[in-house]
Amino acid sequence: MSIGSIVGALTGFLAWSSAASFSNPLKVTNGSDPHIAHSIGYCYLMMTTWTILQITRAETLGGHKTGKTRVAWTDGTPSRCYNVWAPELHQIDNRWYIYYTPRCSWPASAS
Repeated sequence: MSIGSIVGALTGFLAWSSAASFSNPLKVTNGSDPHIAHSIGYCYLMMTTWTILQITRAETLGGHKTGKTRVAWTDGTPSRCYNVWAPELHQIDNRWYIYYTPRCSWPASAS
């Protein structure tokens, strides 16, 4: 196989893949950084909306699309934390823990 045919195949694949669209099967809006945990017949989906950690409980993965979403944590004090991301939900010794990454100060270049 020549370099030209590899480059041509790769170019064709990239053109096809950029034209394809993706629809999130679990959540329509307001959610990024997904993390899923499973316990006793329920799936728990943790997501963020920049300043809010939210959780949805459902019996199936598809159930998250219409399940009731609740706020697990939020903070209205910008000096303490102005955005959150990458939440994880873990059950250890029958206790639930939420781990997340906060960003706690504005970048020096932002005014």
